[in-house]
Amino acid sequence: MYVLFGVNALTIEEARSWVSILSGLAGEPRSNEYNGHYYSFVHPDGGERMKLISGVCNDEEGSYPAERDFADWKALLQVNEACAHSRTLKALESQPEKFVKLRTG
Repeated sequence: MYVLFGVNALTIEEARSWVSILSGLAGEPRSNEYNGHYYSFVHPDGGERMKLISGVCNDEEGSYPAERDFADWKALLQVNEACAHSRTLKALESQPEKFVKLRTG
């Protein structure tokens, strides 16, 4: 299952801290051309993978929303390969003031 959350944090660093506390994972800083600087959270025993990205992407042509349908979010958390009984997913869903479920698939 795929779940996209909007994160009500002022900065991506604040969002990283929240995700780390709830997941028990530190979050590895990464960078790529599309997302710029982001954090990757991977459970060592497999299972879900999470990617915390800025809500705005920048390239040589300018700035644009990372998710067109959710352009107002400063930070987005993508949860991939989550199962319905995931402890991390349940922890994120239990804090709707911080993590707002935007899409599932």
